[in-house]
Amino acid sequence: MANRSYLYSSDAVVRTNISRDRKPIGIAEWSYGIPLVFKILLSGNPTACRSLLFDYEGEIALSGDFAQGVRNLEKFLSRIRHRAAQRMLAEARSFLHRAENQKQYFLLECGEIFAMNDAPLHEQNVGLIEEIKALDPRTDDAIRSLMPPSSWFKNLFGAKRGAPSPPPDPHESVRVLGFGNWSNHLYSDFSDG
Repeated sequence: MANRSYLYSSDAVVRTNISRDRKPIGIAEWSYGIPLVFKILLSGNPTACRSLLFDYEGEIALSGDFAQGVRNLEKFLSRIRHRAAQRMLAEARSFLHRAENQKQYFLLECGEIFAMNDAPLHEQNVGLIEEIKALDPRTDDAIRSLMPPSSWFKNLFGAKRGAPSPPPDPHESVRVLGFGNWSNHLYSDFSDG
């Protein structure tokens, strides 16, 4: 089983006791990491909360305002100019704007990712909140990574003369940011089926 981060939408956030009365809706999952897109979506007032997946005393999950998170993602998407990536961006917009996916909060469960490290889970969660609150440099770096390098930069630091370097694959460059895994059916989900 791969260690994953899980993104849900929900109308309730667990603050004290584990409760699954209002079932979260699966949004996406990511193996062996927490992609930038998940962090952007959680950037609307990120707050620590109890986990729905782990029976753990501390707050090792995150919640964030759904509407603000989507607005923040839209701002980020508007900066991506690759024509080849536009299909993946349209897919993200379409999925997040479906009525059944829109709830009051995003919930991010990272316990499986945190468990791969030695630091206490709740401390890693606090660090993740701080990272999300200071995302601007990371989003700027991500946008720069999607731009083709200038010929001046390539000549200075790049390939040998006469040996053209292969152009970066815009699909893969965008996918590694967290696109392409939208689904209501996650490995850990709360559906009845």
